[in-house]
Amino acid sequence: MTQAIHHNQRFDALDGIRGLAALEVMVYHLTHDGLHLVRSAWVAVDLFFILSGFVIMHSYGDKIRNGLSFGDFAKARLIRLAPLYFAGLLLGIAGALVVLYGEPATRLSGWDVLKASASGMVLLPYLNHTDWPFGAIAHASEVFPLNPPSWSLFFELIINACFFFYIVRFRTISVKLVLFWVAIELAVFLGTDVRNPGWGTDNLLWGFPRVAAEFGLGALIYSHHHRLTRQARILAAALTAVVFAFFLSTSEVKVMLNTFVVAPAAILTSVKVELSGLLRAVCKWLGELSYPLYIVHIPVYSLALHLFHADRLAPLTQLGVVSAAAIACAALLIPLDKRVRKALNARFMAPRTASRVTA
Repeated sequence: MTQAIHHNQRFDALDGIRGLAALEVMVYHLTHDGLHLVRSAWVAVDLFFILSGFVIMHSYGDKIRNGLSFGDFAKARLIRLAPLYFAGLLLGIAGALVVLYGEPATRLSGWDVLKASASGMVLLPYLNHTDWPFGAIAHASEVFPLNPPSWSLFFELIINACFFFYIVRFRTISVKLVLFWVAIELAVFLGTDVRNPGWGTDNLLWGFPRVAAEFGLGALIYSHHHRLTRQARILAAALTAVVFAFFLSTSEVKVMLNTFVVAPAAILTSVKVELSGLLRAVCKWLGELSYPLYIVHIPVYSLALHLFHADRLAPLTQLGVVSAAAIACAALLIPLDKRVRKALNARFMAPRTASRVTA
């Protein structure tokens, strides 16, 4: 997940879509063991990868072709992603320690927490089959068990590196290559029982074609979006509404249509949409909120369950209270993250390079 900013240009509608998608992911995680309000909102992560491909192509494609080094590219991406990632990880460790020392009946061991923490500190998955307590239930085999959404950050960094070397070598995005990865992802979806791969020990490998296909779609959309000559506000709004409406359904046909047709079309038609006034301000705020909310909502939920016993609340009350806490935490992290990244850019990036690669 990245900020849609480059040379003072914003894709206002895409900011709003990304923020709403982050809210949907939060609601999905806070209700999928009970209320089931948005049954397939995990597809929002696919939307994130498409948006990421678009924004990374926009922010770095020309810079890489003009000689940006891999070292500077890697530092820029780590500076953008790492501070909030580690904030989420530390909150996740705190939640695990609450379970470990506050719940004597837990089967979670200190060794599990230590190994997961060590892997998380170097942004690597922890391959395990441990049952990780989460309120009254347990989640098994999470590769980033202290903060499960981090699996997508792991893949984000991998696909970013692949993108860099691909653009250095081939300069433009190949339609045939993107279609190849889409075909692989479709084959996985249709030929296996894997529907939401990448987050667990047993489905980690299937995350690679998923991310390659969707990131490639986003980069491809950016490469051809200039062919749109005018805004299509009504169409963009209608397609976006369909994307979020499909989150309510578990239909596999709708899931596939959402991932490969509706979401890409919504992004493509939203690119040219220009907003102003309050609507633009709201979309900008949603865009800024999206990454911190995505990366902290599960640790906040874990702390609410194990430290404050939020599971004793009625389901809708629990959703409201934990959602408000997660949004507040994310909002507080926005200015802190900006200050940390500014300091890191000043410390590790040359002034000219820092001004060229902020995104």
